Amino acid sequence: MKKLMVTTLAAAITFGLAGCSDDTDTSALEQQIADLQSANSKLEADKTVLEEANSDLTEQNGKLQEKAVGYISNFQQQCAEIGEVFEYVNPNPDTTIHNGPAYQTNGAATLAGAPDYTEGHDSGMACTTCHTTSSLPSSHSGYTDGTCTSCHSVADPTDPDVPGDGEIGAPGTPTHPESGEWKTVATGASGNFYYNSQGASFVNAKFLETRFGKMFDFYEWQEVTPAASSVVAATMSDNSTPITELAQACKLPGREHLTQMFPNDGKQYQLAKYSNFKGIATISTVSKVDDGQGTVEYHPNTAIFGPGMKKDEASGDYFINMFIVKNNTCKNVVEGGEARIHYVEFDPRSNVKLGSPDMGPRNSGARLIVETDYKGTSLSDLTFAPIPGFGAGDDFKAEDVNWSEVGACNLSLKVDVIAPLG
Repeated sequence: MKKLMVTTLAAAITFGLAGCSDDTDTSALEQQIADLQSANSKLEADKTVLEEANSDLTEQNGKLQEKAVGYISNFQQQCAEIGEVFEYVNPNPDTTIHNGPAYQTNGAATLAGAPDYTEGHDSGMACTTCHTTSSLPSSHSGYTDGTCTSCHSVADPTDPDVPGDGEIGAPGTPTHPESGEWKTVATGASGNFYYNSQGASFVNAKFLETRFGKMFDFYEWQEVTPAASSVVAATMSDNSTPITELAQACKLPGREHLTQMFPNDGKQYQLAKYSNFKGIATISTVSKVDDGQGTVEYHPNTAIFGPGMKKDEASGDYFINMFIVKNNTCKNVVEGGEARIHYVEFDPRSNVKLGSPDMGPRNSGARLIVETDYKGTSLSDLTFAPIPGFGAGDDFKAEDVNWSEVGACNLSLKVDVIAPLG
């Protein structure tokens, strides 16, 4: 614009000089033309310098952008980079188990969407303590004044929502028996050695009910291939449509429950959900085996199942239920009238056996003594139809069972003792 104005003025002056005039002294106008032409040359030089500087800045900006992208280490940061800001939400809020790798909290690694996650994000600490506005990604234009909290929250450190000791439902508050005198009860190979501190044992029936047969939920990006068709049932129904772009992934329901980065490689993916049991329940019984010569031998029998546990509101008793096909465990529970159950949860990340304030116990669970509830147990035939006289509510006797007719067992086990691990 300046160049155009100078050129226009010079042209006008030249025209003026060429027109009719009685004034023959043009030295002043000629000097003005010279000055304007000099100014125009300077502007041209300045323009060249600015264009070169702009080119250099554009190149530097590209390199910085590539570097910023290199700091992205989770899905939330990927989405924040394209303007989709949301925070990670643990799909298993009652535990320290998260869905994906721990967040990186060094330098610019969390600039693209600092999560509502406590590690390295203590309340009261200014965001600019660790993060600088000079390396903000492109999606943060206009937010260079350090007001990070307008989009990102910083939570106070919190522990899993588990009642404290001494309250009903606390894992360490005994209920079976309430006295916690387990020395009078035979509980297993370790005898009277227990560890029941820092949440290592779940000796409270109400709390244990929230663990037995319950599951953790997890989410992952699953490539859509013919081989993946066998696990389609585990996929969230809202996310069954294959996607190929990050922008699509950042808008999916359930997006907040994983930190795994979207591959963004042009292939088709879907957000899949799967669940695993919180812990393992091992049930131990005794098998009576006739050696064929009139002698009965007793063999230990163990099996792993995923039984559920519930309280009978009428009686106040707790029962463990499991449906299995006819096998040694089924027969032993019915004929022996009792069983031992070890329920164990294991966290491979914890380096403290009895637990630590940050990670919780490495091993946790309980040992239970249960007795067969014949009134609540039912037996089915080889076609899984109820056997008359041996259904739920019949309160049958073990010696009346014809095992050649039995195809499956729906076992009900009354909880008698809940003792610590040992």
